[in-house]
Amino acid sequence: MSQILKRIIIVFAVVTTLLFFSLIGAAWYLGAFSDVTVATNERPVQYFIAAPDSGTYQTAMNDLDTLRSHIEKTSIGIVAPAVLLYRDPVVIPLAEVPARAAYLLADSVSVVPPYRMIVVPSSRIVSAAIEANPVIAPYKTYQAIREWCLRFDLVADTTAIIVEKYLKSGEVSVEYPVYSEQK
Repeated sequence: MSQILKRIIIVFAVVTTLLFFSLIGAAWYLGAFSDVTVATNERPVQYFIAAPDSGTYQTAMNDLDTLRSHIEKTSIGIVAPAVLLYRDPVVIPLAEVPARAAYLLADSVSVVPPYRMIVVPSSRIVSAAIEANPVIAPYKTYQAIREWCLRFDLVADTTAIIVEKYLKSGEVSVEYPVYSEQK
């Protein structure tokens, strides 16, 4: 084998190895290997200040910054950014799920239009939490929730709002309303 061919093979092997470890490192950093913590809980009544319009999941994610800018001009006490989902992302593609950007509030407050106050009633939920980037989290949490529901004979409450919260700790928490088969 010629020296040039040997060098090409070595360079190719080194580049391939570096690329492989870079991809694994990026996936680890984004939380692709993080474990999901799942539990059944009772969700208390929650109050949200929300964007004026609903759109798709991606639109809602983009609207969080605009909503944050509005909130910073007020004295409203927020707890965490969130996205409120109006359909089950396991049933329809996440990109098509109707959703709205929102911020969880510490308590009910008066909201100036065009922004809206949304009250999410108390309900039984399956909560799933993961320390991961919001891009990765839905793919792991919704699958874990689906498996939990099958394991404990729980059914998604398709009339209720699903809440995704993005906590300061870097954790993404999903609250998925459910009921028992014996409803």
